[in-house]
Amino acid sequence: MQMIVLGMHRSGTSVLARVLNLMGGYFGPEGVSTGSNQENPKGFWERRDVRALNDWVLHSVGADWNRLARFDVDNLPESIVSEFSQRAARLVLELDAHRPWFLKEPRLCILLPLWLRVLEVPIAIHIIRHPVEVAASLRTRNGIPIAAGLALWEKHVRSAVAMSRHLPGVLVTHRQLVLEPAQEIARLHKELADLGVAGLRLPGKQEIDAFVSTDLYRERESSIDVNENDGAEQVRLFGRFKDGLPHLELKLPAGSVKQLVHYESTLPPMDPTPKSQAMPQSVDVALREKVAAREQEAKSLRESVAKLEASLLRKEERLTAELMSIGQLQAQAMFVEQQSAAARMEIGKLQAELERSLVKAAGQERELQSLQSRVATLSAANASAESRLEQAIAKAKAEQADHSRLLEKSEAARSEAEQNSETRFQELAMLTQVLLERETALESARKDLEAANADLSECRTERDTAHESLARMRNSRSWRITAPIRALFGGRPNRPHGAPAKEIDIVSRSGLFDRQWYLETYPDVAASGMDPIEHFLRFGAVERRNPAPGFDVESYLAKNPHVAQSGMNPLVHFIVNRSSEGQSRT
Repeated sequence: MQMIVLGMHRSGTSVLARVLNLMGGYFGPEGVSTGSNQENPKGFWERRDVRALNDWVLHSVGADWNRLARFDVDNLPESIVSEFSQRAARLVLELDAHRPWFLKEPRLCILLPLWLRVLEVPIAIHIIRHPVEVAASLRTRNGIPIAAGLALWEKHVRSAVAMSRHLPGVLVTHRQLVLEPAQEIARLHKELADLGVAGLRLPGKQEIDAFVSTDLYRERESSIDVNENDGAEQVRLFGRFKDGLPHLELKLPAGSVKQLVHYESTLPPMDPTPKSQAMPQSVDVALREKVAAREQEAKSLRESVAKLEASLLRKEERLTAELMSIGQLQAQAMFVEQQSAAARMEIGKLQAELERSLVKAAGQERELQSLQSRVATLSAANASAESRLEQAIAKAKAEQADHSRLLEKSEAARSEAEQNSETRFQELAMLTQVLLERETALESARKDLEAANADLSECRTERDTAHESLARMRNSRSWRITAPIRALFGGRPNRPHGAPAKEIDIVSRSGLFDRQWYLETYPDVAASGMDPIEHFLRFGAVERRNPAPGFDVESYLAKNPHVAQSGMNPLVHFIVNRSSEGQSRT
């Protein structure tokens, strides 16, 4: 396997690289490392040839690790891409002789698409650190302002996550790696093994404690810089990594681009002559030196073979020893064949397990379709139950009014009967009978109202249960594991008939619907995968969910009861009628 460490400068990539080396990941021959300094007294664990190759690409177009406001890896000249691919391929070829191996160099976050051209089975290992801690460290080391450091952190993180979304990936948290190294390294070792990285071992506690030191954890989250920048957009973006790797867009927000442009305007001009000649020559020299060393080794081996053959001719007894050695080799070959047979049996078991997983995934797809259908049915039943409840309430109020009027008539009749004649007593008896009948009808209406309330509560419970089941299934590990299989065989299932396109267009163009706020406020909608506007138009308004912080559905319907009676979506009604009626959102 080819392990690619992706992390912003000052994010703990050196510690993570050393951990991978302790596990048995190959780094490179002696002398290829950039060494150590006061910043990283235990070494950067970066290869000089990889660093030089990445710098050459950036410098060729007037960019650098901290000059990325206008850099776009997709717009590099073809000559640069071709030259890079040739030299990176030779470097990877040397590494592939020692799998599993790893590369660590922060510029990989920006140039990952170029490296993916020459990699076969890459695995992305992301390490994330609090952005304000990184920015504070950059200010200490490079004098970069906090705002510019935050923007650089976002540029590297967005690029790394967006451009590796199709790769198998593992997320490591810098804080956990430094403060709880044994636990975090054990988790990393297990997840790499689950992804098929063979040949790694779990380092012992003594090895871990000798390298991972909390003394090097500077600019911690408790610093004043973190408190002062708690509201920064990059801090909110960092919060999305608590549940794993999020889906991020590659494009940098306008505010972050502005910070980078402003910062770069304060930097001195770069050397107009790109370092395009020195770097490739140094890489070629290193490669030629390695080839020469290998040729010298081969020559020595050939000389040794010649001496052995001469010795065999001179000494008869050596032949017997060699025959015995051959017998041992044959026994080893038989043992290897037995291991191969066992491996083939294991492959057969894995294939059978894969087929069972595919069958299970198909069953889960059908269960998802059934749940979505059930959610739609429950929502419709909920709306029907609420309608019946409103009718029962109206009927009960009417019966109560009739009861009040009958009581008034009964009192008048009794007064008149006391003053007049016996016939009034008969009329009073008749009215009393009518009153009893009305009270019986009123009691029946109350029972109907209680039954309707019970039906409504049951519908809401079933709806919430369905939403929770759908969210658990989408967050389950089996759902993530089978994501590539679902994408291969047709992607997501067909969704039920959605909201009218006209209403979706009205809400989308109004600017009154906050998609991000809606998904964060109602996580069951995010887990369902449904478009937030469509969910609001079909279910959200009925469930009294708000489309944005500034629009209260419950208050709007209370002020406009005719909207609730008409069945029209309250936000659509407000958008269509706000200019003519001048109504309030809440």
